[in-house]
Amino acid sequence: MKKIECQEFDTKVLQKASQVVVLFSTDWSGSSLIVRGALHELEEEFGDKISFIEIDREQCQQICQDYGIKKVPTILFFKEGGVVEQLNGVPSKNTIHKILRKIN
Repeated sequence: MKKIECQEFDTKVLQKASQVVVLFSTDWSGSSLIVRGALHELEEEFGDKISFIEIDREQCQQICQDYGIKKVPTILFFKEGGVVEQLNGVPSKNTIHKILRKIN
């Protein structure tokens, strides 16, 4: 999973024709660490078709405001630049897997 800077959001997420999973997290959140681990494992299965991106919520506050991100972790699933699914909190790996299969 690649951590990107705020200014990379348009090119790495919105302008991608393929699917992108974006984890909004913070370095201090234990819940973010758990979700990051699950996404890392799922990236091994889906990484050739889906991009996995991480954004620091505290550094990219405007993006978070634009997408209504109020708490971490939050996962947004993008397809062709638009949000198709959202998960808040710590979803199970199985729940994330089902969404990845659906959007893939």
